[in-house]
Amino acid sequence: MSMLRAKCWPLLWLLCTYASAVVADVSCEEHDFHATQFLQMTSILNAELHSPLKPWDVHYYLGVAYHKAGTYLMIQVWQSIFHALGAKPLIDMGQWDQPCYPGTCYAPDAPIQVWIDLYSPAKAQKAREAAGERGLRVAGFVRDPVSMIVSAYCYHHRGKELWNFVENPQGIVAQMGPLEGLTFEAQRMLPVVKNMTGIFEHPANDTLRLDYERTTASSDGFDSEMVKLIGFLFEDLISAEERAEVLNATQRADLNRHPANDDDNHSNDPDCKARTREYVPAMPSDLLGQYRSFQQRLGYAPS
Repeated sequence: MSMLRAKCWPLLWLLCTYASAVVADVSCEEHDFHATQFLQMTSILNAELHSPLKPWDVHYYLGVAYHKAGTYLMIQVWQSIFHALGAKPLIDMGQWDQPCYPGTCYAPDAPIQVWIDLYSPAKAQKAREAAGERGLRVAGFVRDPVSMIVSAYCYHHRGKELWNFVENPQGIVAQMGPLEGLTFEAQRMLPVVKNMTGIFEHPANDTLRLDYERTTASSDGFDSEMVKLIGFLFEDLISAEERAEVLNATQRADLNRHPANDDDNHSNDPDCKARTREYVPAMPSDLLGQYRSFQQRLGYAPS
């Protein structure tokens, strides 16, 4: 029996009782008593039937991101989606980073979360257990693992994120040449790439893999991935009009449409990436072998 049908049974019983009282030879006081019961029950049920449930009242939502696989893109997309549906920052929406830099971790009990460099197969199992019957909806971008470390070197080599003591402690990557820096980033990012691969090589039913390369290559690719994401997250929990509003909101994160929105200059110089990639075959063989394995498991050709 559905929850709605179960809630209706007392109402149906009262309706029958009230109808019987109307046609039966009962006192005015008894008639009024049944009428009052009926009106009270219909008032309560009507409020429940028309309460404005939000999707995050039904499921827990988790956007996951990994360093140089579209972290800021994921944050922008996730926030745009749920802001458009009325979610409140710090109340409905939280974030957790590994490690927790100042201002990056807040509202850990919120039903909508972004986890950065944190989500692993082990944590996925714990998150599912914590979600219980409400269940999770998890989504994240996947990028070619070798492209991730190439991008990380170019990004930190030009002095970005001096506060990042994992991938750029004390800004030392700026002093490294391509091979040294590429090897350094590959070693530092190994746990992150391993977790990304473990989650997305065979995604669970509650998990959606988004294609970073397709999303960033063109606006058509961006829209295609966003439509897929919106459908996965909400199914029939939002209206067609809300879907259109959400898609429109996400498009602010599309740098092909809005290049000026890359205000922190997260995109790297293509020449730097091309030059750095030439040093990939010269990386230590055991380290390179792990990244080739990650590529294969995620469906990327060696590059």
